[in-house]
Amino acid sequence: MEHLLTVIIQTSPLPLHPSTSLIEALFRSFDRVSGLKDCNIIILADGYDRDAMEEEESKLDGDLGCSNRHIERCHSVKFGDIDCTKKKCNNYKHGRTLSSESIRNYRLYLSQLREMIRNRTPPFCSTNNGSILLLELNERFGSANALEAVFSWFGSPTSDNNSQDFSGLYTITSSSAHSSKPKSTPYVMIAQHDNFFVRDVGYLSPLIQYMQRIESTSWLHCLHFPSTATLNYIQKIKRRYQLDLANFCHEHNDNATSLIRGVFIPLVFWYGRTHIARWEYYTKQILVKHPLRKGDHLEEIWGTRQLRHLMELKTLDNMNEFDESFRRVHAMYGNYVFFEASKENGILDDNQHEVLYHLSGRKVRAGALCQSNIAHLSSSMEKTMNRNCLQKRSPFHPHGGSFTIARRATAAVPGLEVIDATSSSGNTSSTRSENNTQLLQGRFKQRCFHCGEKGHSFKFCPAFAESESYEKPELEILDLT
Repeated sequence: MEHLLTVIIQTSPLPLHPSTSLIEALFRSFDRVSGLKDCNIIILADGYDRDAMEEEESKLDGDLGCSNRHIERCHSVKFGDIDCTKKKCNNYKHGRTLSSESIRNYRLYLSQLREMIRNRTPPFCSTNNGSILLLELNERFGSANALEAVFSWFGSPTSDNNSQDFSGLYTITSSSAHSSKPKSTPYVMIAQHDNFFVRDVGYLSPLIQYMQRIESTSWLHCLHFPSTATLNYIQKIKRRYQLDLANFCHEHNDNATSLIRGVFIPLVFWYGRTHIARWEYYTKQILVKHPLRKGDHLEEIWGTRQLRHLMELKTLDNMNEFDESFRRVHAMYGNYVFFEASKENGILDDNQHEVLYHLSGRKVRAGALCQSNIAHLSSSMEKTMNRNCLQKRSPFHPHGGSFTIARRATAAVPGLEVIDATSSSGNTSSTRSENNTQLLQGRFKQRCFHCGEKGHSFKFCPAFAESESYEKPELEILDLT
């Protein structure tokens, strides 16, 4: 596998740092994917604004632009992804980390990560001929530019006229005393530090082999694992955008080799979740066809672009013309989600489950073992916790006009706890909690998938409080210990 697939994990400053719990949980989840730790794994650590760091360090601790009280309020309302008008607040998603404390915590996080990789401290242990390297950028690049940097580091520049300076990288490897740069591979997995595998994946190698086949090279460039956003995807897209994807799916039932059996469903939106792609898909298209700026996220660039491109085809009246145009346009993006069929009978399971779970790194903080916190949230779920599989779904049915599935879930991660905006803790008053809830509701622009009304999410749906006939689905607990 090390000759076929390279794994690139993106990490950057988070409110929970210097804790390494999140990335440790990610590496533990890699054990669910057969052969993944046989690959060369690169942890790509974005840098930070050194000028801002020096400016902050030259000031007194009390003169930070935002008071401690203001910072505390921002964290409680925005779950650590502060977005206010004061200059010294943090925006973790787009890398504008201006707080000297946040930068110091991130540097400490990287220092701990170096030591664990050097010492091969579990779970940072590769298998067979695999390796784990930490690649640190010397300044803040942002998510998209950081990927451009690592491909250039591999010797695969994304443009002949690439004038950006990607020097100043240094690596640490766990496989030997001499850190060496691995060779590029035909395929790459772009992984996010807060996207975890929560179900076993025994078909990684067969998927790579299938992508190597000549018949898939014209349409399959990027492959996603099922997540909440892609469950019941055909029905969801048909209801939301009036696009029927059923005719554009690729079923694969290889009885001759029994490698993989399942269906490839085309995506209409370019998701930034963990995925596998052809190496040249990134170096000749994704990082080239659109100018990148510092702080850009590829999902924000390519997601709306792909959706708009496909939606424009709805103006075609002729169905044959539409089908042909859809295949042609979608082949430019070539992104699919794969659902595995039953090994026993080759039939797809109607009750689909995630393979990936997103635990936002901006919505967790360092804390005690998470089981105790989850017991506080839902003690009744303790009896049904299972270390090896997801919990069964609640019989709750969402509103008929909704586009997704009613679901409440959280993850048990040692050393982390989920920030609950609806509950008070420490010195936070119940009044402040209510205000935070109102602010969170106010930012929600879509329809509640329980009652169908705009202005609030399912979590804050007033119908649950107004009527005893409604019953919230039980909290699902995903065990990442």
